[in-house]
Amino acid sequence: MSGKDRIRKNPDSVQKQIPRRTIGQVAGISLRILVAQVVVTFGLVLIYFADFGVAPWDMLAIGIANHTPLQYGLALNVVGICVILTDVFMREKIGLSTIQDVFISGLLIDLWTFVLRKAGVAAWLHFDSGRAAFDAARLSDGSVFVLRIAAFVVGVLIFCYGQFLVQSRAMGAGPRDTMVLGFGRKFPKVPIGAITWSTLALVFLAGLLLGGPFGAGTIGAVFGMSLGQQLMCRIFHFEPRAVKHENILETIGSLKHSRAQ
Repeated sequence: MSGKDRIRKNPDSVQKQIPRRTIGQVAGISLRILVAQVVVTFGLVLIYFADFGVAPWDMLAIGIANHTPLQYGLALNVVGICVILTDVFMREKIGLSTIQDVFISGLLIDLWTFVLRKAGVAAWLHFDSGRAAFDAARLSDGSVFVLRIAAFVVGVLIFCYGQFLVQSRAMGAGPRDTMVLGFGRKFPKVPIGAITWSTLALVFLAGLLLGGPFGAGTIGAVFGMSLGQQLMCRIFHFEPRAVKHENILETIGSLKHSRAQ
C-alpha cells in the first residue's frame, strides 16, 4: 500500500501504543533528535553563508518589522508563535522534536556560524576575509560565485536530509514543518514537496507585499527546499504524513508510567 493510500485510509497513519520508557531512554531519544537538528542547522548556516538573500520566513518577519514597532528578532518570534498556534489549531502533534527546535535551534545556528567562520568557510565565500587565515582574495570572482552556489545547493540538501531525520523519529517536527504536514493531511493526494512549495510561496508573497527584502536565494529556497524534501522522500521511501507522531504529553506520560512500575 502506498503512502498516499495509507493517508487516505487513516490520516494519522498506523496507530501505535506509547511504550514505557526510562529517563535514560527518553534522554537517548532526545540525543538522537539533537543530532538530527545539528544536521538541519548546519544546512541552514551554509545557505546563509551563500548570501543569495534571506529565507522566506525571515523575509516575512522583516516585512512585519517594517510596518510595526517590532524589531526583526521580536517579529520573527511573533511569526513563530503564530505558526505554533496554527499547528495546535490543526491538531498537529507538538512533540519533543518541536520543543527542542524552539529552544535549541538558535543556539545550534550560532554555534555552526562560529565554527564555520573559524574554519575559514566564511572567507572562502567572501565573509570576514580579513579575519580568516585563508586569503579569499586569491580566488577569482567567478570561483567565489561557484563556491557560493555550491554552498547553497549543498546547504539545501543537508537541510532537507535533516528534516527527514527529525520527522522519522516520530516525536513531532519543527513548528514550520509541522504546519506543512498539517496542510499536507488536508490534501493527501498532493505530493508533500508541492505542499512545501505552496506554503513557502505564500510566505514569500506575504513578505513581498510587506516590503521584505529578497534575493535569488529567497526564490531558490522556495523551489530548492520543496524539491529537496520530495527528493529525500523518494530516496528513503518516506511519506512524512504517514508517521504517527507522539506529542510531548504522551512522552512525559510514558516516563511517569514507567517510574510507577
